[in-house]
Amino acid sequence: MQLNKECIVIGAGIAGLSAARTLSAAGRSVLVLESAASVGGRVSTHRRRLHNGRTAVFDAGAQFVYSIDPEFQEVVRKWHSDGLLREWSEASTLDRHPEIVRVHVGIKGMQALPQSMADSIDVRCDAQVEALTLHRDGYCVLTLADDTVLRAADVIVTCPAPQAVDLFERGEFPLPSEQRAYLDAVDYSRCLAVLAVLDRPSALAPPGVLNLSTGPLASICDQGQKGVSSEVPTVTLLAQPAWSYRHWDSNETIVAGILLAVADEWLGAEVLEHEVVHWGYAEAESRYPASCMVLHNTPTVVLAGDLFGPGRIEGAYLSGRAAARMVLGAGDK
Repeated sequence: MQLNKECIVIGAGIAGLSAARTLSAAGRSVLVLESAASVGGRVSTHRRRLHNGRTAVFDAGAQFVYSIDPEFQEVVRKWHSDGLLREWSEASTLDRHPEIVRVHVGIKGMQALPQSMADSIDVRCDAQVEALTLHRDGYCVLTLADDTVLRAADVIVTCPAPQAVDLFERGEFPLPSEQRAYLDAVDYSRCLAVLAVLDRPSALAPPGVLNLSTGPLASICDQGQKGVSSEVPTVTLLAQPAWSYRHWDSNETIVAGILLAVADEWLGAEVLEHEVVHWGYAEAESRYPASCMVLHNTPTVVLAGDLFGPGRIEGAYLSGRAAARMVLGAGDK
């Protein structure tokens, strides 16, 4: 049977693109399938054209990146040299991190990172994988929502654990019982975000971020002080996970009204317009200690993503690379 690609990667977030670039650099033919209309996953930058012709810009999910692992530090330095990142502040200020590490933000928004990673990689967006099946002849069969059928020698899955389990079930994939039990137990926090356009810059003190430990708000981030929204003052409000869960299905006008009212004393400006964004898989509430999870050998099927290792952008990147190395190592045997 003719294979479409040597390896197919499900998901074009940081983990999936890291895996694809590692495989491509090793000479493997790779296809990345992404269900959304663009790459990046929760590393997402929204742009809105206003009636006055100006553009409001928001990082809607991940607000920054830091690096602790030496391998990932090299990646961050490369993003700096490519003009994608700049230093912003210390992690102790922004993320209550136990170590003092430098924090970096996207010069044109955080989504520029996955967009740059997708360069020269075969990525198909709006491609929803419905099922993953093992063929008796030793290759993987992927069925898409539009009934397209693709075949690959190996597969790396980087979508959130519940979505991964669903596509395994629909394809009657023989998921090992121990891994299945772990994945079934994984919970993800939710996050409601409000992207607000202001009539003037916010009153937030430099560097333009406020973390809150009580109440409905988790953080307020001034996109102008980050350098992301240069034409229009904008802020991103991220709600606490528990509050987001309780109000997940609430009217968006009510959600925005509550969060903006809480933030008002720090905004010091009038809100001209706003948008509510739902992040259903904002962050895994527990982490798998290894960098990835091998689910099958020959063909090799590996699960990767920010569920593994340290999480966040760094963990996702390292997990994708580790999964690719598992595939490459299996192919060398």
